[in-house]
Amino acid sequence: MRSPSVNNNNNDQQQSSHEYNINTQQMNINQSNGNARLTDYSLSNLQVIATHQQEQIEHNNKLLVSREQHLKYLKQQETTQEKIFFQRLKQHIEQQEMKHMRLKSLQNQINQQKNANSNVENELELLKQIFLNKEQELTLTSNKVDELTKQLDQLRKLKISSNKEQSQNKNELEKLKQELMIRNKLNEQQNRKISYQREIFTTKQAELNQLDHRIEELQQHLKTKTKTKTTSNSIQSTIAEPFT
Repeated sequence: MRSPSVNNNNNDQQQSSHEYNINTQQMNINQSNGNARLTDYSLSNLQVIATHQQEQIEHNNKLLVSREQHLKYLKQQETTQEKIFFQRLKQHIEQQEMKHMRLKSLQNQINQQKNANSNVENELELLKQIFLNKEQELTLTSNKVDELTKQLDQLRKLKISSNKEQSQNKNELEKLKQELMIRNKLNEQQNRKISYQREIFTTKQAELNQLDHRIEELQQHLKTKTKTKTTSNSIQSTIAEPFT
């Protein structure tokens, strides 16, 4: 199919050529009219004039119909292009809204992950404090054991024969040793729990970094696609200007 501009140029050229022929015929008719005033037209000459006038009327009617058809075609083309443009614009807006919703969802996930990591950090701080307290208690207990051991050694050196006192000291020493063993086990459990919490925190931090990286990629992709779409819309507007 030829473009409207090419058809319009062809119609204009045909119109100009035909108008030139009509003007030439009219000049001939006018010249004939001048001669008729001098010599009087015959019936055949009048028929020729009537025929030329009828042809001119028919040509003008055809030209009018052609222009009306061309105008209708241009209006249809303009309406179709507007529908396509607005449809593409609507699709683009819907795509942008979906991308913004995805980004918002990812941002919410990141915020939730940050809150979870914050809770883990608080738990780690609490466990660290408990561990420090246990270490202090262990130090005090160890010092007490050392002190009792020294006392026992002194008693042995002095050869105190009081079995009752020795038995009490031994019992207390055994009790302290058992307490020390229990505290050591508790400290080991606390250490394992702290190590486990650290591993969880490291894993959560790695997942958070991956989500941040993914959001940066999506934002960059969105910027690139928006820029490409803006350039495409500018080109479509430039193409559509000759039809307005």
